[in-house]
Amino acid sequence: MRIIKEPVEKRGMKLNLLPNGVVVIVKDGYGFIQISAVLDKYYVRYLNRKDAFVLSDLDYDAIEALLDEKLDHLERRKDVLKIPDV
Repeated sequence: MRIIKEPVEKRGMKLNLLPNGVVVIVKDGYGFIQISAVLDKYYVRYLNRKDAFVLSDLDYDAIEALLDEKLDHLERRKDVLKIPDV
């Protein structure tokens, strides 16, 4: 959570932690990104479009790409997988 907090606040967004452990990043008063930890992976879903990803690691590059809505550019990495969002 600490690694996400600084870049989120730097961009003027808010970070909400729900009681079930889900992290929601709020942009302009609306839910923007949802992050859930499932075992040793992270499920990341853009709430403003139908894109979802599974990541093995939330490093600095992945967080920056996530916040810039460019996570699909990291698909060539072995630890980023785009999945259908229904």
